[in-house]
Amino acid sequence: MYAVIVFPVGLVITGAFCGALTAGTAAGLASADLTERQLWARCLRVARNAAAIVVATMGMMHASGWSGFLLILVLAAASPPSLRWVVRRLDSSISPAHPSVGAPREGSGRFAWGSPALMTDHQLSFTWRLSWLQVGLTNSPRELLHLVEHRSALLDEMHHRDPEGFGRWLRTVPHPASDPYRI
Repeated sequence: MYAVIVFPVGLVITGAFCGALTAGTAAGLASADLTERQLWARCLRVARNAAAIVVATMGMMHASGWSGFLLILVLAAASPPSLRWVVRRLDSSISPAHPSVGAPREGSGRFAWGSPALMTDHQLSFTWRLSWLQVGLTNSPRELLHLVEHRSALLDEMHHRDPEGFGRWLRTVPHPASDPYRI
């Protein structure tokens, strides 16, 4: 609202239009596997969000200067799309001992996980923590169910490897993202 009050209406509309057009076009180009109806819906949703972000950014920058800009960067870095990007980058940084082991890979709407029995303790621990992040980023009940099943398999493997340590960890009433191997 601040941007609408402070800046001339034409400038706000132009900024919103440019942001919406740029983001909508980028979303359309990146979504070749969608049907035409899904593509339009996605492009319109992304364009609407981009227009709002541009107007909010204009207002925050005018109101707070560089500190507003830094706040915008922090909010952008903590957004779900940014976190999904980080998860994909973490996937490529792991060098598993076995090709099917390691962090999850996104593909065909599911995550392709390696078998917990083939993972090293470090990979098991890392995958456990990473899977909690992905639980918050899932887009469908099917992905969530797949993640819950995999987290259950990870817990079973951790219990199998170190029953006493696993019991100590459970007695601490742990957070779902905590690491059983650090207890």
